[in-house]
Formats: sequence, C-alpha cells, structure tokens
Amino acid sequence: MIDRAGHYDRFVQTPLAKRAVFDDEWIDDGAALAWRDPLADGLRGVEAGLWRGRVFPGGEHGPLVPSLRLHLGWGHVDAQLSAARFQPDARGSAVATVGAPAHTHGTLDCRASLQQRVCFDGTADVLAASLQWENDAGDWTLAAAGMLRRERGELYATDGSAGLRSRVAGGWLDAAWRAAPGWTLAGRLERLVPRQKLAGVGTVSLARAAGFDAAGSRQRATAAALWTWRPGLTLALETGRDWRPGERLSHLALRLIWTEPDLKEIW
Repeated sequence: MIDRAGHYDRFVQTPLAKRAVFDDEWIDDGAALAWRDPLADGLRGVEAGLWRGRVFPGGEHGPLVPSLRLHLGWGHVDAQLSAARFQPDARGSAVATVGAPAHTHGTLDCRASLQQRVCFDGTADVLAASLQWENDAGDWTLAAAGMLRRERGELYATDGSAGLRSRVAGGWLDAAWRAAPGWTLAGRLERLVPRQKLAGVGTVSLARAAGFDAAGSRQRATAAALWTWRPGLTLALETGRDWRPGERLSHLALRLIWTEPDLKEIW
C-alpha cells in the first residue's frame, strides 16, 4: 500500500507522511533477498535488503542501510511491516527559504561546504506499517498506513551546532467503493505530526534555517470519483482540502490516467 501511494494511484497527491518521511519516494541502489511463499500461519513473506543509502534520509557518506520487511495476512486481511536504519554522515539540505522545501531528493554534501546549508550527522530510523481489508464481494476496500522517521544526532551550520532529536510521524486512511461496473468512489484522511528538539548553541537560527520554526501538524481530506472507460484508461475527478499552520488550501483535479504499456491495446 505504501509503495503504491503516489501520483499514479487513486489520488493526485502523495500522502503527507510519505512526503515528510521519504521526501516523496525512496529509490536507492542495493540488493534484497525475499521469500514470498507462506512460511507459517499468517506469515506470507519476508524480505531483507542492503542498500547504498545515498539518498534522503541517508546521505552521500555513511554505511550501508539494512532493511527488513514482513508480509502478514489472514484471509482478506493483508498487512506489511518494514524497518530500515540509516546513519548519514555530513548529510546536507539547503537553508529553508520562503516557498522552498528544507529537503530535496539530491541531498547536499556538507563535506564540500557548509555555506547555505544545514547539516546532519547521526542515525535515522524509518518504520512503516500498512493494513488492508477487502470484503468477499470485492466492492469495498479499507486500508490504513503509518510511517515514522526518528533521527538522533547533531545538526549544524556555519553559525552553530546543536543536538537533534526529531520525530516525524504520520498516517492515512483510505476507503474505496466500487459503486457500479467501471465506477469507483474513494476517500482519504491524513494527518502528519512533526516534532523536533534542539539543544546547544544557536538553536533559534538553526531551527529557522532548517524550517523547523514553520513546521506543525497538518491534516488533509480528499474525495475522488473514478470512471474506468476500458481497462487501462481511467478518468478521475478529485477534490480535497489541506489544513496547515496558518492556512487552508483546497484543490480540484481532473486526470486522464493511462496505464497500458501500449496505446494500441486501449483502442
């Protein structure tokens, strides 16, 4: 469920929790060993991985990143649990400015320079879980997912350094109803809660540069109607509202989604 949640699922926006924990997506080079046959009652698969860890929440320098994923299930209930540990060294992000995010996919290298960047050394633990249920008829689907990134270490810039204890947690609930052949009605509720604690010299300026002073809990509610004209071609209408500190944002989107590898297969 977490892997699929993005710009190409039922909703146009990536979940708040996924954006905050992974900066939208986490894609890295590495290797994984997986067993996908049932191993025991309720255990449907196990996957262990080892990754380079060069992208956020990792950095250009640091050890390899181990990960573990468990796939559980009972009847129509499907659950997945995963964990990974990053140990970024000199991971940098651009100084937060108005309208600019504190993190980007291409993490900066603080070994090259400290100018106009905020840097981090320490550990970043990422935990994720999802649960999905579908009724016998297959016309109702309920799902929930949660993600957590916990960081411990040192945050520093040109004008000071401080110990950082950060916890970014969020989740979302999805409901989908196949109201008629080709028609699906769906809704999503989301919440994100970031918490950061700095202890040291220059904490005020560091918090401002990292964007912590503007961080706060956020909520989003989204509803969508999707019509699958034929397999591989879907028209989606969506509306939603986002509540963040000091403002409310609304959106309306109309999308034509093509998922077939070959256009001629649709026509």
